[in-house]
Amino acid sequence: MIPICLLIALSASSCGGGSDPSQPDPEEQPTDTIDPWTPDHQSDRLQIKEEHWIEMPDGVGINSFVLRPRDASTANRYPGLILITGGLSSKYEWLNENFQSNAWNFVDTGLIVLIYSARGRHISEGEENFNGYIQQDDLKSIIEWFVQRDDLRIGGIGIASASWGTTLATITLSRYPDLPVLFHVDSEGAMDRFDFTNWDDPERVADLQGHGTWDDEFWSEREAKYHIGNVTCPYFRNQTDRDHIIREFYPDAAIYMVNTAMAGTSPYVRLNDYEPNRYYDLNKADEIDWPHYETHDPLFFNSIVSAMEITTATGFPDEQKPEPEPEPDHWVPDYQPEREQVMDKFWLTAQDGIELHLLLYRPLDSSPSNQYPGIILVPGGIKDGFSWQNTNIKANAWEFVRSGLIVLTFDPRGRGFSEGEDDYYGTDGQDSFKLIVEWLHEREDIIPGGVGISSSSLGIILAANTLGRYPDLPVRFLVDMEGGSDRYYSTNNDDPDYMIYNAGHSISDDAWWESREAITYIGSIPHPYFRLQTDFDHFLHRFNPHDAIRMVNAAMNGASPYVQLNDMTPNAHYDPDKTDYYNWLPAEYNFEQFYAMTLHAVSVTTILEE
Repeated sequence: MIPICLLIALSASSCGGGSDPSQPDPEEQPTDTIDPWTPDHQSDRLQIKEEHWIEMPDGVGINSFVLRPRDASTANRYPGLILITGGLSSKYEWLNENFQSNAWNFVDTGLIVLIYSARGRHISEGEENFNGYIQQDDLKSIIEWFVQRDDLRIGGIGIASASWGTTLATITLSRYPDLPVLFHVDSEGAMDRFDFTNWDDPERVADLQGHGTWDDEFWSEREAKYHIGNVTCPYFRNQTDRDHIIREFYPDAAIYMVNTAMAGTSPYVRLNDYEPNRYYDLNKADEIDWPHYETHDPLFFNSIVSAMEITTATGFPDEQKPEPEPEPDHWVPDYQPEREQVMDKFWLTAQDGIELHLLLYRPLDSSPSNQYPGIILVPGGIKDGFSWQNTNIKANAWEFVRSGLIVLTFDPRGRGFSEGEDDYYGTDGQDSFKLIVEWLHEREDIIPGGVGISSSSLGIILAANTLGRYPDLPVRFLVDMEGGSDRYYSTNNDDPDYMIYNAGHSISDDAWWESREAITYIGSIPHPYFRLQTDFDHFLHRFNPHDAIRMVNAAMNGASPYVQLNDMTPNAHYDPDKTDYYNWLPAEYNFEQFYAMTLHAVSVTTILEE
């Protein structure tokens, strides 16, 4: 039988943490407040190290050390701290005296510290679970065991995690929000599978016994970014100018975790030693004074000491996050399956006198006194406006009207019923499209402020190039579903089967392509840009993230005030060498996603008038 409590240091002690029978009963101590604590560093403070085997609910024994000041007792309580290891390390990581953030130094400062080896590591029993639900449940049990000590200050304990340990800490605190935890200090923790594996570095994947980023089932229990918003205790994040795992400047995880915690349930959030309770712009990360990576260890130590001071201070409630300012009212979808609709046919005279065929779909009750947002659907390939009547796809004109929009479809010149010759989205077609945008905007049943444009596939050439050439057009946004950035996409590198889309013009025909490459114009568009890209491009029939990344980065570097790729964080640049990192949507639902993205674009860009 493993002993429950084994003292291996200066003197014998009870399992409860050194209580003295002559001292008052713990129940007589206050249980509803935490007295302010200040560090009291004594380098010669007498210490005791206790070894404990903590039994888990399933009978597994977890090997741990509790290090405490020798005078800790019921009458002389100290704050408690649990240190969680990084990677797959054991508790001995915290006994390395080469680091300031070792357990002994925290005891010198006036804390009682628990360190342990997770199940399956070092001499702890059980099988390694790689910080999954089993080891998270173990941490819950360890916290509950630790807070029962009668030499701990009443109210809770602090948790500090290194590196991948933040996965264990964050998800445990998210799943069990009522645990008596004062704070969580996170030292350069990985937010997801890509961080921890450094984008499937073979050595790191081997450490996980082959569980690479493709193993969704494995990672469903182990990505902190999906849980940090549910953590209810104060959150402190450390990050230096060279991440210890990525080995380069990598502020992404820190900013994501801090911003998500800010938007979530944590009452207090701080990055490094900066001003607390603020959001950070990833696009301006270079403007932040990041600590040098060599200061990583003292930064971690000082953050833990500071976190303990802040969270035990009586004034802490006054420092909580300010209430967010109310946002203006936005349009939200008002889906009515039986909404009465009208489809009207119109003819619009183009700049050279030809007649363009338009179809307008609207709610029956639209009027100058009952206005709706307006959108234009741009067809892909060499299709005409009737392609948007296809009820086999979610993104059809009728569905958009059911959600509360006025929808315009059209036949590009030379297609369908429109007159003239098809110029394959060249300058003649762009000039005609300019007139179409202005025509819809002038309708009195359209909410003032501009109309939205949603384009499919090669339709981005017409949409982006028109908006780039005419930036003052009254447009609210541009949604782009897998549009090609240039001639190489449009021709699939001169594939003969693709020449039908370009009237036989190869990539060598510079004069033809001068007006027909969206990448040339996307940076000049001063409107919000939303890009949808799936994991299997509909036009090229293969995984093709690079056109999306080129377009999004060009819009980010250009005039657009708001850029979003799929459902990812807005206003971010993307690295073309790390395409596996990003969330590419499933291709089989591309039109459902196009429908949802269009409604999202209307919602975030259309402010209803009072």
